[in-house]
Amino acid sequence: MSTDSILAVLDIGSTEIRAVVGRVLEPGKVEVIGFGAVPSVGISRGSVVDIEANTRVIQKAVEAAREKAGVFPQRVIVGVNGEGLKTFGASGTVAIMSKDRGITKDDINRVLRNAAERNVPVEHAVLDRIPCTFQVDQTTGVQDPVGKTGDLLAAEVFLVTCPRPVLADLERCIKGANLRVQKFVPTGLAASLAVLSDEEKNAGVALVDIGGGTTNVVVYFDGYVIHAEVLTKGGEGITRSIARSLTCSMETAAFLKKTYGVAMPEMVTPVETVPVKRLPPRQQKEIPRRVLSEIIEQGLDEILRDVGRVFHHRELTHRLFAGVILTGGGALLTGMKEKVENTLKIETHIGIPSRLEGFEMVFRNPRFASVAGLLEYASRDEVQQQTRAPFIFRLLERVAGLFGYL
Repeated sequence: MSTDSILAVLDIGSTEIRAVVGRVLEPGKVEVIGFGAVPSVGISRGSVVDIEANTRVIQKAVEAAREKAGVFPQRVIVGVNGEGLKTFGASGTVAIMSKDRGITKDDINRVLRNAAERNVPVEHAVLDRIPCTFQVDQTTGVQDPVGKTGDLLAAEVFLVTCPRPVLADLERCIKGANLRVQKFVPTGLAASLAVLSDEEKNAGVALVDIGGGTTNVVVYFDGYVIHAEVLTKGGEGITRSIARSLTCSMETAAFLKKTYGVAMPEMVTPVETVPVKRLPPRQQKEIPRRVLSEIIEQGLDEILRDVGRVFHHRELTHRLFAGVILTGGGALLTGMKEKVENTLKIETHIGIPSRLEGFEMVFRNPRFASVAGLLEYASRDEVQQQTRAPFIFRLLERVAGLFGYL
């Protein structure tokens, strides 16, 4: 099999680690040819807490993906999540180098780097620099400045950063699995790439990705990211509450949530019961399904309360004309759409990745929005690298990358 168009991604979550191999069909379109998923060990809320254990589970996921695909590239795009991620707006200004040729892509890259260098603390690495709008001399609101002439180029930029020690620990685990990090990508932004349309981003939309250890909130307006935040509550907290309240194991609690869980108690009839395998020496017991739903609703209320605070404090609610799009494992809970609409008073839909080919029955699922987005991001990045012509420039970029992420 030719490996020219083969790429790989790792999604290192708090509950599951996923390794996926894809074949690029065209920019932004990928066929999945292999995947592996194993329960997470050694990571909590996006940070590594046991390097050896996390390395072993990465290896297991990679081997499962390699077995299906017959290949697994050494360079991988890695999804990053966790409370250490920081997002904020910044501005940069540079002199235009060649006034005869007008503004070039090199000028744009320089102004984006300038915005990061002026505003990011040394202990953080820049994961993404997202241009929002440009200014050429006195002309504001420029969307694409390439080719325009002037003396100064300024940019308003949305930055995503992560503590360097967090990335260093992740990279150590990945190197231990005999892989190399091509790029770290925030999983919330990746999920939005997989499920949000350009029309939704222009109208105003919020992606709410409810994962195991965290919840990502990404808000777009006028086609650009205007806010992104990682909240430190996720579905794993609800599972833990079930385990404690019903005196059962985490495995049993996760099964109950997935199989019998409902987001709103009023959706359950009073006569329904569910079997609970309680911790030894206690025997199995039947409990009202509504009791389980009430435990789940309490946890959801905490998560959605934090999401609502983000919308309120940032004055975002009135901009969400396309509503809220739910992704992540939390989106699969029965009645979740109705629960979010009732709590936030905003129209809500479930986001399902639809552009991946291969294993469609697996990946057309809100749980895999971040993986689908990582693959889409990787396919575009791969095409960009192939079209950056001179080999020496690519070589220099790789050498420069050895000395840091920024």
